[in-house]
Amino acid sequence: ACLNYLRAQVALVRPRVVVLLGKVACRYTINDQVFTLLEGAGTKVGRFSGPEPGAAPYTIAYSSIGNTFAEQTQAADGDTGHLGYAVALTGVDDYEEVSFSSEWASAHGGALSESSVLRLRAQLPDGFAAAVTAVTIDADADIFAGGSSLKVNITTPGDTDDDNILNVYASLPAGDVAVPDGTTLMIQFEGIETGHTRVISFDTDILSGSTNSIKINATDIASHAGLKTDDGSAEHPYLIGDKYQLAAVNALMEDNATKYFKLLDDIDMSGIDWSPLNADGETEYVKAVNFNGNGKTISHLGKALFYVFKGSIYDLTLDQCSVTTRGILAEYVQGTGHTITNVNITNGAVNSSDSNVGGMVGRINNGTTGTASVTNTDCTVSATNVTGNGVVGGVLGFAEAMVSVSGCNYTGGTVTAAARYVGGFAGSTGNDDSTFTDCQVEDAFINANHTADVRGGGFVGQLQDKVVISGCTVGTPDSKVVINTQEPTKTDDKFNVINVGGFVGVCYGTITKNGDVRSKSYVKITSTNTQGTALKLGGFVGYHSGNIEYCDAIVDMTDLKGQQIGGFAGYVVPGSGVRYGKIDHCTAEGNVTGNNYTAGFAAYVEGGTAPQISNCRASGTVSGQSACSGFVGELKTGNFTNNTTSVNVTCSGSNNGGFAGRIFGGTVTGCTASGDVTATGGGTYGGFAGLVGGSTTIEKCSASGAVTNLFGSYNAGFIGAINNGTVLIRRCFAGGDTSCDRSYAAGFISNINQGNDATLDITIENSYATGSIINSNQMRGGFIAQVLTVNSATISNCYATGAVVGSFRLGGLIGNVGAANISVDHCAAWSSEVTASSFGQGNWSSAAVVGTAFPTCTLTDNYRRPGMPVLAYWGNVDGYTFLLEDDYQHANVDAEHALVKQDGTNSTATSLAKGQDGYPQFPYHGKVEADKTLSQLASTTLGWDSEVWDFSGELPVLR
Repeated sequence: ACLNYLRAQVALVRPRVVVLLGKVACRYTINDQVFTLLEGAGTKVGRFSGPEPGAAPYTIAYSSIGNTFAEQTQAADGDTGHLGYAVALTGVDDYEEVSFSSEWASAHGGALSESSVLRLRAQLPDGFAAAVTAVTIDADADIFAGGSSLKVNITTPGDTDDDNILNVYASLPAGDVAVPDGTTLMIQFEGIETGHTRVISFDTDILSGSTNSIKINATDIASHAGLKTDDGSAEHPYLIGDKYQLAAVNALMEDNATKYFKLLDDIDMSGIDWSPLNADGETEYVKAVNFNGNGKTISHLGKALFYVFKGSIYDLTLDQCSVTTRGILAEYVQGTGHTITNVNITNGAVNSSDSNVGGMVGRINNGTTGTASVTNTDCTVSATNVTGNGVVGGVLGFAEAMVSVSGCNYTGGTVTAAARYVGGFAGSTGNDDSTFTDCQVEDAFINANHTADVRGGGFVGQLQDKVVISGCTVGTPDSKVVINTQEPTKTDDKFNVINVGGFVGVCYGTITKNGDVRSKSYVKITSTNTQGTALKLGGFVGYHSGNIEYCDAIVDMTDLKGQQIGGFAGYVVPGSGVRYGKIDHCTAEGNVTGNNYTAGFAAYVEGGTAPQISNCRASGTVSGQSACSGFVGELKTGNFTNNTTSVNVTCSGSNNGGFAGRIFGGTVTGCTASGDVTATGGGTYGGFAGLVGGSTTIEKCSASGAVTNLFGSYNAGFIGAINNGTVLIRRCFAGGDTSCDRSYAAGFISNINQGNDATLDITIENSYATGSIINSNQMRGGFIAQVLTVNSATISNCYATGAVVGSFRLGGLIGNVGAANISVDHCAAWSSEVTASSFGQGNWSSAAVVGTAFPTCTLTDNYRRPGMPVLAYWGNVDGYTFLLEDDYQHANVDAEHALVKQDGTNSTATSLAKGQDGYPQFPYHGKVEADKTLSQLASTTLGWDSEVWDFSGELPVLR
């Protein structure tokens, strides 16, 4: 055996002699130099050779087992044949004749230290020792051979004494070891099938030349989480190293107390009939935990980890858990002050027939003791499909109580609800002061499968009043979240409603940014609906009565059928209390299709206490039928401020516009539309709005897109028609051309005419149009096509510059003024031409300013462009072109100074005022000032306000 330790040396020196205390001489070292044996094998005295060790003092050591202390092999239970001996002299002054004894060491100024033995005596369950193949002891300090780990392999597993006690021995190197107080030893019994871990506290120093014993009682190793001496306190948590210990947590939890647990290893729960923790409460479930996942993973749970979770849980992964309960972490969280931090659900599945179902937690509720509060931070549910009845979310089902959620994600899964509420992150919230911050839903599919009053969203199905979401995102620029909806059924012969939004289905709360991080939805919304029913679909929100600001929707909403479909919001309605239907600094981008009430931003804005939409923008395309637009489909009432749209609109119905389809009340200020508006059928189209009525103010707004309609009448660069109410339009302009082969087309407004059983009072001031009127038919005006039956109408300080080309009743400013109570003053027709193409009985006139005017309307100080060519046809005469001389001044018109007498005779003594027999409408050409630009005319003769107009160019523009 000694030959195993001989080591050849290059330089041989004079022999050394060592006296061994009853041990076989093999080799020894001096100051880390190894000396080889020359003679003395098998005796107590050996002679060695080796290099010069250098100057004193010397450290001289001997070991019979070399340096193999970290891992040793024991033959069987209680066997000691593998133990070896090590001894060392430290600080001695001689090395030539050495005796390993305390006396010799003392006589030579040093000390002797010998090796020691570690003995582990473990009381084990019946039959368990037969499966143990190795024992590993890990310390949180370096106490074993200069390291922290010691492993003893057992060649022949078994219990030699049949006493259920496993005796394990290990050699330790020479010397004392000071063990820090409270040093923790983790003792793992590695078996043929499974491993079990026990942790104890070791407080005794390891002494040289002695046996150091560790005794533990682990008789219930297969079911007990930790030692019986552990108390579940913060200082001594129950330690969980296997599935049996995890299954024992229920028995260790206590009523009205918080018990501490710590996971020591990854745990696979396969084969365990798992019962969720804290499932035996009656009302309040008063057991709480502090559960330290320690960065470990629990896998293959068949039910939720907790039935009711209370306390704190952190640094845990739940992997490949397929459950039929309401959630994988917990079915419920109940009470106050709970925290869930860095908990991750991966590769799982939740398939529940219940409601309140989430990938992580089913329901967070108050219980019966008052308002709950839960903090959920840096958690993720990934690659996990979640299915439930109603109130279903990818992370949380029903966040009924107060929650604070930040930095949490749902990614790579499908969320499906059979009933009302569903969301990629949460199904619904309660009406508490909850917050969701910096959370994401990505690479997900949300199936809103209910067919009656669905509330589904990419992030949350329904958001209640007091809840605030900030800086959260649904989808990514490269991967949109897909939200699928169904065709609604009927109840009492009435179709039900589908409230679905790319971010939130129904919003009563607040969604905003966090710092500079805006909340966003990148979504594709699909539907099996084939009917023109009300769906309330929005790229961001389906039904809105709360507060949304600094949010964006980037959408694909093509191939949809149904009403109230908007690129950002489907249906906006004012509420009460904190509900007010506000949307501010938001954007919508993408393509939207639908039937009636389809819009690039908000499909339908209801009346009541005025909702507010301001500083918002829409871009993309819209395809629909009636009441469709680039921004809002129908506005019942509200305050719209500083909104813009560049959406191109293509529709087949009536009352459609570049900004609004229909406006029936409210205030619209500082809004612009630049997209084109194209009709594939129907009538009443406007570059800004299709139809306007009610109590409405439109101020500082503009439209610059072209309006094209070859299928219907009433088309204009700004508004198609105004038919009732009290309407004020001021400081607005339109710049797009209007192409139309039907009647009533204009650069600004097509038709002003109150409907049956309605009254209309309208004021238009300080506005203009620059678009041309193209194609042939009657009633066209550079500014307005027709003002007919109204209670009152006042048009002042306005102008138009576009060419007016059509069949008859054309005017550079207005085509037809057909009532006495209409006033047009201080306006200008600055058209490049007015060209009529037909004449005949009933075709009436065309003119420079007003094509046909009612004799007793009021036309005051209105001007035409110098040298304007007018081609007009009157009665049965051939057509002739008026190139009006600049010195021709057409008289003002009012009730006392009509253009003609009612008997048809000329009261103005000019052939230019000739009327057609039987018709009391006559041409009005206005006045002219030669050699003046319109800006010069407006700033002097017309007296327009320089605080409203900028006169620096040839044409005045609004400030």
